[in-house]
Amino acid sequence: MREADASYAAEAIIHPGMVLRFCNRALMENVALGPWIHMGSTVRNFGIAHAGDVLSVRAQVVGNREQKGHRFVDLDALVVANDTTPVARVAHTAIYRLRALD
Repeated sequence: MREADASYAAEAIIHPGMVLRFCNRALMENVALGPWIHMGSTVRNFGIAHAGDVLSVRAQVVGNREQKGHRFVDLDALVVANDTTPVARVAHTAIYRLRALD
């Protein structure tokens, strides 16, 4: 993540950017994607993930829509540490098909 703050290493905290990478992976494994564009994420943090935790993502596609000719997908993801501790809930949005140019 190229994080310069030494507290992540000192306290063995997993950077929140890694949590979003897990959500990206869940999106890629659940939606037929070609090239895609991450449009945004809304993150609600519940706890801190630490080095050594086993993280899993429980995700569901909750939206598939067209807007201005683009095709969007919405993913609702829950990141859990060690099968018991919620770390974050993420509403993830991406464009998976750009509109055709005339």
